[in-house]
Formats: sequence, structure tokens, C-alpha cells
Amino acid sequence: MTSRALTWLSVFLLVGVFATACTPAQPIERRAHGFYSFLTGHRPSDSFEDYISPAFRSEITTQQGKSRLEMLTMALRPASGTKLDAPKLEDVRAITEGDFALTWLEGRPDQPLTDSPPMRWVKVKGRWYLYFGTAKEYEQYKDFPSSLRREEPEVPGGSELSESAPSGTG
Repeated sequence: MTSRALTWLSVFLLVGVFATACTPAQPIERRAHGFYSFLTGHRPSDSFEDYISPAFRSEITTQQGKSRLEMLTMALRPASGTKLDAPKLEDVRAITEGDFALTWLEGRPDQPLTDSPPMRWVKVKGRWYLYFGTAKEYEQYKDFPSSLRREEPEVPGGSELSESAPSGTG
């Protein structure tokens, strides 16, 4: 090859590497929308395994992993014969911190999955996956950030539920 051809080949390769490196990662809202669409039966070609993290997927080979996947699938799958409306992309809400995110759906109260608990996600090699906090996930991705965890409402103490006892008795 001539030096001129090598120069053009180098430029072409550099542009290709740069373009690949700058390819935007999939937005969490789009990925979550795909998952919520799958849950409502509007993405029949998807499978639950498409959405679980590679670390969790590596645990599925064990009996415990298979049982956990089966339980999650049963808990998230709509009842047989149920026809649910497809969620709208604009109803997906997300909060992110680094490679972690929480997503949920907002919308009318009669819409599927509205007011359902937020889903935890982890980004692995530019793609978002559900994060369940398994030992393997913790080992590979670390713990889900406490700043993203939604605070549970505090249960009122007993004294807040009953009237004060009269003073001076007893």
C-alpha cells in the first residue's frame, strides 16, 4: 500500500472508532418503556431474560436462580387473557445516579402499572438491565445507591395512635 492509502485508511479507522465511542447509550426511559410494554403484553417477542442483568442471568443456571426467575416472571406477568393498554413513553419517569436508575410509570389511575413500585436498573456496557440485588449483581455492579431508594413512609408510633393518658393517674 502507498503511504497515501495508509493515511486514508488510518483516518477512516479513526473516524469509525470515534463514531462508535460516541454512540449514545440507550436512554433509560426508552428501555423501561420497552419493559413496561413487555409486561402489558405489547412486546410478545421479548422475554423476561432480555431485561435481567448479565450477572443475574449467570445465576439462572443454578436451581435457586431458576426458581427466582420463575417467581419473578409469575409475579410480573399479567393474568392470562388480560388485555392491558400499552404504556406511553411520556409516562415513564426516571431518576439516575451514575450507572443506576429507578423508573416508574405515571398516568391515569386506571392505566396498567401506574402506582406500581419503582423498578431498579443498572447500566452494563451502555445498556440498561433490571437490578435485583443478587450476590452476583452486588459483586459485579456494587450496591444500589441509597440516594435512589425511595423512602418508606414511617409507621406512626403507638403514642401517635392513641390519646395521651391523663396525667397524675396510676
